[in-house]
Amino acid sequence: MIRKAMVSVLALVAAQGAAQTVIYSEIASSGTSMVPGLGGALFDSFDRPYASADGSWWIISASSDLDTSEDEVLIVGSGTTGAVVVREGTQADWAGAGELVGLIDQRASINNSGHYAFATNLGGTASTSADEQIVMYNGAFSAVATEGDAVPGFPSDAYGTSLDSASITNAGAVSFRAPSTSGALGSDDDDFLISNGAVFAQENNTVPGGASDAWDNFDTDDFSFAADGTRWLAQGDLTGDSTTDDVVVVNGSVAIREGGAISGISGVVETIVESTMHSNGDWFARGDMDSQDDWLVYNGELVAKTDDAVPGGLLGETLDDTPFSATFFSMTGDGDGNFVYGATTSNADTAANAVLVYNNEFVLLREGDAVDVDGNGLFDDGAYLSVFNNDDAFLTPDGWYYFTADLIDDAGGSLGQAFMRIQVPAPGAMAPLALGGLMISRRRR
Repeated sequence: MIRKAMVSVLALVAAQGAAQTVIYSEIASSGTSMVPGLGGALFDSFDRPYASADGSWWIISASSDLDTSEDEVLIVGSGTTGAVVVREGTQADWAGAGELVGLIDQRASINNSGHYAFATNLGGTASTSADEQIVMYNGAFSAVATEGDAVPGFPSDAYGTSLDSASITNAGAVSFRAPSTSGALGSDDDDFLISNGAVFAQENNTVPGGASDAWDNFDTDDFSFAADGTRWLAQGDLTGDSTTDDVVVVNGSVAIREGGAISGISGVVETIVESTMHSNGDWFARGDMDSQDDWLVYNGELVAKTDDAVPGGLLGETLDDTPFSATFFSMTGDGDGNFVYGATTSNADTAANAVLVYNNEFVLLREGDAVDVDGNGLFDDGAYLSVFNNDDAFLTPDGWYYFTADLIDDAGGSLGQAFMRIQVPAPGAMAPLALGGLMISRRRR
């Protein structure tokens, strides 16, 4: 059938060389589905990609169609080329003979030198009381922390059954979360944030700036350092009133708090859905107010909220929580003041009501946009954006936006996930394309 679909700015700029191009995918008929170096193994899902501060490196975990005991991989890449550096079920280079790489956490971190850190759970001959690990590669692999190791400064307590939230600075300092340690400490004092081999924060003992209560717990994968090692973010709960205990702490001080205000939107914060600091130091948070209006904050400033007009969208199109209750699903920046956020809209076309917005200036990509699968610069592969994956994206200083999304074919059938990138157009290319209400026809069989 013939379907009307609003095009994003970049669908128009494609002829000038900007195209959302697939790096890896689940499309079995495409060479992009082959896991590099694994002799014909095919991808079957992708986790969240992460980038170095300068954008020269990226890291992503994924799974393949190999046996479930060996299907997870960790890939390090640059541009559109990557290589498997760690695979589940193989000998862990940093561990004893017979100790195998286990499940690999989604969260990973990479610095400007291409050195990286991640969390895994060893298998094979590894003891189940010493299998959780934070691992670093800086030219050689090493275990930064292992379940059963003593907590720095607390010789009576050891790391427990969970170690996560790994990040690495350009200087090679690794930080991570160590909840529920085992030993003499009580359950009110045994959650830690660790950085560069020392305790960075301890529940029930460390009080963030601007608060009168200490940390009560730290959220999974919401502790990270910028690559310069001077900036950091953590989210979790404080002790005290449970209606005002959820906080985002940036560089030691409370930046957003449940029950608090955000300048530019009425009401008080009811929920903090997500927060993150990228390796370049940009930080984001999103959530909703007691009015149920959703918000997104970038480096402490409100940049978008429910019912705002979609920049460059259709006439009257707004950011809307009807298709997705949280409105916003993605947020990232390049460290130089540019950002991209993802949100759902009031567009009546349910196959085109999710957008990625650049700098609150224009729609970078829209659900339904065509995708270049084979890398020939043309949208001739019968593949289209369907669902943008939550927060699975980063923006580099040289203007490349990397992201994952689900794809569909001409008939609307699923093609699976893909890891892609697109070049943000130069400012001069945008001037003749201020066509917010433009519609085109696209054939769908």
